[in-house]
Amino acid sequence: MRRLTTALLLAAAMSAAALPDAELTARYKEAVGYGFPADGILLVVDIPSQILSVVDAGTPSARMLVSTASAGVGNQAGSNQTPAGWHRVEERIGDGEPKGRVFRSRVPQDEILAGDQLTAPVSGTTS
Repeated sequence: MRRLTTALLLAAAMSAAALPDAELTARYKEAVGYGFPADGILLVVDIPSQILSVVDAGTPSARMLVSTASAGVGNQAGSNQTPAGWHRVEERIGDGEPKGRVFRSRVPQDEILAGDQLTAPVSGTTS
């Protein structure tokens, strides 16, 4: 996968399982309809399943486990909730941090996940 240069994040409460590839492709086409570059990388966070799917130039390419806010979904400032909707990724954080580093409010914590915490299987058709 190429380096993240143009990305759009869609965080939504959509399903209790990983989104199928056809749904991810449809979300990508929707983003392109909003002016997103046809060769961009779309990150789709499915909040109920806690799975982030990567759609690279319209092709689903990876899935990984993520953790969203324990306060649930909401768009109110200061609520500590995961905001739903379309978001442009403006900055990448975590370069130079060890694999498994935990971040809270964009700040690296002393905690580092290891073993099964990092390799738990994610169901779906994308490898």
